[in-house]
Amino acid sequence: DKELDDMVEYEMDDQDLVYVNQTLKDQKMQIKEEKFEQIVDRLEKESYKLGKMCEQTVLEQFKMLGGKIGSAVYEHWRKKREKLGKPLIRRFQPATSSSDMS
Repeated sequence: DKELDDMVEYEMDDQDLVYVNQTLKDQKMQIKEEKFEQIVDRLEKESYKLGKMCEQTVLEQFKMLGGKIGSAVYEHWRKKREKLGKPLIRRFQPATSSSDMS
């Protein structure tokens, strides 16, 4: 759906805020929260379209950001997604059974 593709669905959580406000600052990198959300949203949507996390294809899309910040956000997204074991945008997550209380 084109409208959903254009809309930023991803919202930063506490873990992202710490990453942006502490980790990136410590590495002398800055990014606005809105831009971070846009990048993660696009990573999620491209990953969903590709059917897997294809690092090379996704990173190509973010070269415009400058290598360091794009790579840093990509790594944060990749690790967070691996730890969670599913997409970060709810509509891309597999349906759970009604008996699943998590």
